[in-house]
Amino acid sequence: MDTTGAFRQSITEARLTNWTTVYWGPVVEADVVLAALRSAGLPAELVYQSTVAGAPLGPGPMDSRVVVPDHYTRAAAAIIAQADHKQKQLGARRPSRPTMKVLLARVIAVLFLAGILWTVANIMFPGLSPFMARPF
Repeated sequence: MDTTGAFRQSITEARLTNWTTVYWGPVVEADVVLAALRSAGLPAELVYQSTVAGAPLGPGPMDSRVVVPDHYTRAAAAIIAQADHKQKQLGARRPSRPTMKVLLARVIAVLFLAGILWTVANIMFPGLSPFMARPF
């Protein structure tokens, strides 16, 4: 019997007073953290977005958190730290945000490709463009 759906629907800030957030981040990573904590026997739950009254429900790309009861906080932090240490040992890196230079290069590449497509379309179908000279 799946009780996590019922827990997510009935969760409120008042119910979370004795729970501590041990992870906050993307939904996919939060699911992995949740699975690791549950496999270690800790009672952990996943909370999407804010639980304040009136906030829209549903997952957002950076709006999920994993919560555990207060007395399991140290154990959860130790498991997460151990997993993070293991991930660093294996050489895995978290994706960094693209820099302005990378974003500018992407924009230029897209504009360049759009220009090529426009040129090819005008060569293949010369009658469609009002800007091209018509051969007489």
